[in-house]
Amino acid sequence: MSNPAGWLPDPYGRFQQRYWDGSRWTGHVATAGTASVDPLGASSVIPIVIPATALPTARAAAPWPPPDPLMRRG
Repeated sequence: MSNPAGWLPDPYGRFQQRYWDGSRWTGHVATAGTASVDPLGASSVIPIVIPATALPTARAAAPWPPPDPLMRRG
């Protein structure tokens, strides 16, 4: 006898929950109450979302192309 259909911990570890339809895992997933779709068989790479506030701030434009370190400056 299989488990009844319902939301269970994601066996793949990519989301908090994944929907079990009573006979197999589906692509329906949820994390923190937000549902989405993660097609099974898709890449096992987990995308990482970095908030813009965590990214380094832009610096003044550097010269391009970069100066050749072998050239002498006078």
